[in-house]
Amino acid sequence: MRRLAKTRRSVRQLTTMAGLALAFLCASTHTLASPIFTNTATNVWILDSQGQGLGSYSVLAQDWTVQASYGVSLDVDGEGGGTEILPIVGAAALVNDTAQSDPALSAALPSLSLMGTGGALFKLGGGQAEFKPGVSIDPATSGTFEETIRVRVNSLASPSGGGQVQTFYRIDGGAIVSGTGEQSFHFVQNATYTVEYWAEQQFHTSYWPNPSPPSIDLTINASDPNRDTDGDGIPDL
Repeated sequence: MRRLAKTRRSVRQLTTMAGLALAFLCASTHTLASPIFTNTATNVWILDSQGQGLGSYSVLAQDWTVQASYGVSLDVDGEGGGTEILPIVGAAALVNDTAQSDPALSAALPSLSLMGTGGALFKLGGGQAEFKPGVSIDPATSGTFEETIRVRVNSLASPSGGGQVQTFYRIDGGAIVSGTGEQSFHFVQNATYTVEYWAEQQFHTSYWPNPSPPSIDLTINASDPNRDTDGDGIPDL
């Protein structure tokens, strides 16, 4: 009897797993706007000729994007029938229906979501927020490191802004450092450092404000005082 009950449980488990798999397959044949694109997530990615990201976008109210085509600008079509024009040109544009990206990918690929880990870098559709520049930091999150680390802060101009963009950062509430493009620096001594970072882009006669810049905490806890990260024969310290 115990063996029979165990067999029945196994059959039920297999049936449940099969049902879940079928539901997953059905969900992957997309017919409605994907719920993961509601409000904040990315639904268009722009890449350069090396496959590096130039920017990510939230368009068409996060509608499922079904086609991308380059001309003078990039036209992106949504499943709901709308079209958004992005004023940026790269080497490739990825949309949700990957087979209809530009350049076109294999038609054998399913319609899949390339969901990012956060919101879109840029948003279009009018309003002052359309002119907000993008900013990134590497390492991307707070953490503890057992070696010297190089921190990179980079800003990207919003394609709608049209003005110069600058990168800003400050460490432990100290002096603000700014420049164009990527700004980098090293942390060597054992300590915890708070890095605030932001970007400002000129549009019209003012700059995009940054009243509350994001920040991360980076802790250096290295056990080797004679470490030579860059291999130049001189200890980092």
